[in-house]
Amino acid sequence: MDRDAFLARVRRRVDLGFPPNAAHPLARVDDVPEAVYTEPLDDLVGAFVAAVRRQGGEPHRATTMEALETVLDDVLAGAGTVAVSADPEVALVTDLLDDRSIDIVHPRGANELADVPIGVTGAAGAIARTGTVVVASSRAASRSVSLIPPVHLALVPAGSIVATPSDWWRNMDDRHPDGPPSQLVFITGPSKSADIELTLTVGVHGPKRLVVVVWEG
Repeated sequence: MDRDAFLARVRRRVDLGFPPNAAHPLARVDDVPEAVYTEPLDDLVGAFVAAVRRQGGEPHRATTMEALETVLDDVLAGAGTVAVSADPEVALVTDLLDDRSIDIVHPRGANELADVPIGVTGAAGAIARTGTVVVASSRAASRSVSLIPPVHLALVPAGSIVATPSDWWRNMDDRHPDGPPSQLVFITGPSKSADIELTLTVGVHGPKRLVVVVWEG
């Protein structure tokens, strides 16, 4: 294309002004058909736990602090250091970590997580149909706690579980009233990768062990 013609097109486009940010605010789309599932989801917590297990995760349900301690003692056995996110659910376990003389890292960068064996996060929510844990950077603060340590322990409030992915995406304005965060991580089982020969490897691009505790207390 001729240089002058190209620059003229750029000037005309700039004169029209810039379009609004597509993500802020969110525009609701109502004419996308919903997926129809044949299996009922009357018990969201039970369905979520079953789906996490199918995806290779380790689900637990905890209604008391004693039950939560039992899970922690199993997961943290031998760990001297744990990284934690800023999710409010993490407050459930900080005292338990202190009682076990475990060093707690509040990372400000990925380099601080290079030798940390376990990352503990909360969750913005979860999806029962797929066994997915949703981590949002706007509340977790660190983007890396759920991604770099080889073990990820996620604390999911039972009341934050929705039935299907559609229930999350179609109600993004309710889930994120201030607009979507700069990063949303949808975690479905441990990290899995497969090459062209379909050889599956676990833990290459993220945690190879995912422990999910549904907090019903």
